[in-house]
Amino acid sequence: FDSQLAAVAEKVQEETAAAFGGGGVYFTMSSTPLCINNTITGNISPNGAIRCRDYAAPIFKHCDISNNNSSGASILQCTPTFDSCTIANNQNYGIICSDNVDASVNYCNIYGHTSYGIYNPYPADTIDAENNWWGDATGPYNSTLNPGGLGDPVSDYVDFDPWLTSQPGIAEYVYSAPVELYLQVTPNPFSKLTQIRCSIPNGVDSRQKSEVSIKIYDATGSLVKSFYPVSRIQNQESVLVWDGTDQNGRQLGSGVYFVQLSTGDQSCTVKLLLMR
Repeated sequence: FDSQLAAVAEKVQEETAAAFGGGGVYFTMSSTPLCINNTITGNISPNGAIRCRDYAAPIFKHCDISNNNSSGASILQCTPTFDSCTIANNQNYGIICSDNVDASVNYCNIYGHTSYGIYNPYPADTIDAENNWWGDATGPYNSTLNPGGLGDPVSDYVDFDPWLTSQPGIAEYVYSAPVELYLQVTPNPFSKLTQIRCSIPNGVDSRQKSEVSIKIYDATGSLVKSFYPVSRIQNQESVLVWDGTDQNGRQLGSGVYFVQLSTGDQSCTVKLLLMR
């Protein structure tokens, strides 16, 4: 068991060192930072000027992510928000997505990249990229959905329509701090059974609660168990019991797991230790 924890720690250290090798910022392990009015430029990391993974949920607002000798942002297994940012003139991609990403990119300037403005190859993870300026009034180029677009190209599985038709393409609106969802797991660590308690506060827009779920991931980011639907009634607590089995009822081994509560575009995550 100790060797498993050591392997996880070593992996995190290696990922961090790689991202810091010329990168700007790196977020991981369920962190939820708020980045406002920052300039992220001149970075050379192959992992992107911004590296975001492992259930992190950073919010970037009014940031300038431009002129990096790398992609602007590289995101994996996370839920970042880019709000009213400029993502421009980066070498290669503006934003490149890997598996299990739930990203929101709205009211941003996205242009001038040598490859895609946003690249997402995963059909299960459509990226919300509406209401952005793509460098031209005709919108982003997509060979199927917008072949006449003269702006930065976007891959499939990117929801870019509608787009903004004039610069600067940044629409100012009042920022509302994300509402903290309630998620508690006890006992933690556990060996046989643990209770997952969660609720949705009044501040969450009811339109965002079309799906409320609890999902459990292992240390590699693989989904091992899902619980849904969870109660959509605001401030009503749901209590679930997990016995350390996967979706097929098989016993999982000792190790670190992550319990994630998701509703709409909001989520929160708790780290959980299973000890057999």
